[in-house]
Amino acid sequence: VTGTVTPRFAWNGSIGGILAVMCRDGMTVSGSVDTSGSGFRGGAGVVPYGQAFAGEGSSAPPVQMCSANGNGGGGGAGDDYSGGGGGHAAPGTAAGLGGNFAGCSGAGGQISGSPDLNLMTFGGGGGGASEWQVGDAPTNGSNGGGAVIIHSKSVVLSGRIHALGQNGTTTRGSLFGGAGAGGTVLLQIGTGTAGAGAINAFGGQGLVDVGSGRSGGSGGPGRIRVEYCETQLPVATNPAVVSAKITCYVVEQTETAPFLSGRLNLPAAIASGATANYTVQYGRRL
Repeated sequence: VTGTVTPRFAWNGSIGGILAVMCRDGMTVSGSVDTSGSGFRGGAGVVPYGQAFAGEGSSAPPVQMCSANGNGGGGGAGDDYSGGGGGHAAPGTAAGLGGNFAGCSGAGGQISGSPDLNLMTFGGGGGGASEWQVGDAPTNGSNGGGAVIIHSKSVVLSGRIHALGQNGTTTRGSLFGGAGAGGTVLLQIGTGTAGAGAINAFGGQGLVDVGSGRSGGSGGPGRIRVEYCETQLPVATNPAVVSAKITCYVVEQTETAPFLSGRLNLPAAIASGATANYTVQYGRRL
């Protein structure tokens, strides 16, 4: 991979947001594989003040409420209330102070998915903001990161794999849409080799107005997992990678001399006294 490779289109509520690759042999990434901002969508802001939309999340599409929408950040409601950040591996942060009239700031999105990625989600979208000033443009929440899935015999990474959440937005200096959470990166490889490459799935940064103390929520981190047969992929990641060495062969030659025996790696436990039959089609010689 040279240059930048992205999904054909971002998540639109039905399809998109995923870049999945299966390589029979090896894969070299010297450019960038990027699904940043391709995940769950940010919520729409409202003008004049009312109830902005929460970001899209694991519970539902964007919906008008201050509380979290699954891992989507809540929307602001009332006089100048900002949106919360989307969540994923950790919750998004809630929006800060609001305006003078009654209302509510957007809550941070909740945790979603699982560390083993048996349950996989996009990064949650940030909540939109509620603005009182008629005639101003609405301040929307930002999108979460999409998903990158790579299954390859080997991976050489000197470039970048990104599934970032988008940073928070503003149309006026003291009102903010929530940032999106980081997405998902899953690599299933035989061997890994890294140069100066990196894998990143961190959340977007919420914006802050220092003078008023108002702020939009930041997006939570995404999830990165590498499953490998032989060698781990020694590369910098943000957030920290969850690694797992997996059994990739049913039968393989033992590692010690005289190398005349084999090891059977059973796919399931066999109870005492029970029997099971396996047909071995492929084995590995060391």
